[in-house]
Amino acid sequence: MLASLCLVAAVLTPRSAAAWEPPQNQASTPTAAALARKEPLAVLYAGAPGSEREARWLAFLRAECARAESVDLRKLTPGAAADFDVVVADWSRRYVAGADGKYEFDSDSGHGATLPSALEKPVILLGAVGGEVARASKIGWL
Repeated sequence: MLASLCLVAAVLTPRSAAAWEPPQNQASTPTAAALARKEPLAVLYAGAPGSEREARWLAFLRAECARAESVDLRKLTPGAAADFDVVVADWSRRYVAGADGKYEFDSDSGHGATLPSALEKPVILLGAVGGEVARASKIGWL
């Protein structure tokens, strides 16, 4: 077993940096056209409607993806996500600075949302809401 691992390591280890050359048929740096091209993805941002986080995420997603829209996380349904490739689940900040400067959990900023059990789209869970949603949904089963 150890001999096999040593052989694999020897084969995969590059001989020297000088021996490596970039492919001749590709540019070594991306072109402006390649950088301007958006990913062919439709992304649904499910979060706190009207929040600063929603505005910033939508600006980012719209600049990078072919299509990006938002929905209130509490109103996320399989039907709302049907026309999208992926869902990003988020919420507004869950921790606020207390009087002593330490961060405290803000129970008033709750969402009370779970993911619908019939939702079959990939979901990216962001921030504290990710753990909350995972505990109260089918993701917690994994």
